[in-house]
Amino acid sequence: MLVRILSDIHANIQALEAVLEDRGPGADADLTVCLGDVTGYGADPVRCIEATRDAADLVLMGNHDSGICGKSPLTWFNQLGVAAIEWQRPLVEEAGEMPWIADLPLQADLTESIFLCHAFPPDPGSWHYVLHSHDAIRTRREMPGLISIVGHTHLPCVWLGNGNLDTSEKGRLTDQTCIVNCGSVGQPRDGDPRAAFLLLDTDRMTFRHVRVKYDAKTAAERISAAGLPDMLAQRLFAGR
Repeated sequence: MLVRILSDIHANIQALEAVLEDRGPGADADLTVCLGDVTGYGADPVRCIEATRDAADLVLMGNHDSGICGKSPLTWFNQLGVAAIEWQRPLVEEAGEMPWIADLPLQADLTESIFLCHAFPPDPGSWHYVLHSHDAIRTRREMPGLISIVGHTHLPCVWLGNGNLDTSEKGRLTDQTCIVNCGSVGQPRDGDPRAAFLLLDTDRMTFRHVRVKYDAKTAAERISAAGLPDMLAQRLFAGR
């Protein structure tokens, strides 16, 4: 089974549509999954909710989605996150999409050996960032035999159970693989401004990080027109 895995769309409809319309290898996917953060930061939360719901077979909750629907307090977010949530919340409420967001699950099993969540596999609702070796080591210790697919950091990579980090574009999932981060569709932070998503072949146990160019200029202009902080617009061009 070929699975297209998206995360951290962050209300960037230009990036999301580019990924969904891309005629590269992701177009042949048997299943599309979103690991959360459909909302947050960008200017088009409602359009992204609608497009994600239409395209994805499974959608999980991210921390910004949790903030939008009031499950996570705004004190858990930085100033940029709070500004976006406060601006987006009435739009999502007016569109009648809040119940859909509030009902999103925190986690799911893709297969018997592949676990899905937005953030930290041992405690998905903590919204802890997997950024260090000890995060991977703890995950392997508490979830032996499982490979976890996550987003949240916006950094596509693979963590091994011994804490080593692999940033290869593609490779094979082995018994040493602990966590695979699919990167971010709408706000990459690895220095590559193109939209990022993951292709996972569960039969061959292989992965591939895919990048797609999109109209970042229009996405940035919409953020500026909404009166959101300028950094949210400018960071799209740098991928930071």
